[in-house]
Amino acid sequence: MRAAIRGRALLLAGVGAVAVFGVAGCAEDEVSAPDRATESLIDNPIDPLSLDTVLDGVDAQDLPVTARHDVTDEVCPTAGCASAMAADELTVLHFPTTGRAEIYLGKHPDSFQVLDIVVTFPDSISPQQREEYSQAVKVAVR
Repeated sequence: MRAAIRGRALLLAGVGAVAVFGVAGCAEDEVSAPDRATESLIDNPIDPLSLDTVLDGVDAQDLPVTARHDVTDEVCPTAGCASAMAADELTVLHFPTTGRAEIYLGKHPDSFQVLDIVVTFPDSISPQQREEYSQAVKVAVR
């Protein structure tokens, strides 16, 4: 009787091993890529040379954008951005990836992010003005 039980145990162990190795063999198949290009907001970064265009878009919505100037050399070494433009009302930072923009936003919760840019505001800008500028930036990057 014990021999029969051992025989069944060995048989079950053998069947289990075959099943495990068979499944493991299937896991080695190549991963297929989509046969056509896909697009998402994450795949649609802002052109780094267009920060001035973003500010033009905000200005075109009747929101002042005064004393505009490039602050890339002053801001980006510590912020991790690729380029930055500032005005009296806001600063627009362009990051190499959306993920880096999200990391910066996490450390600066009073800022606003759209795609791979982050907008910061001076303390003199009210919450209502921040919302108006945030909405204007959304429109400007479309």
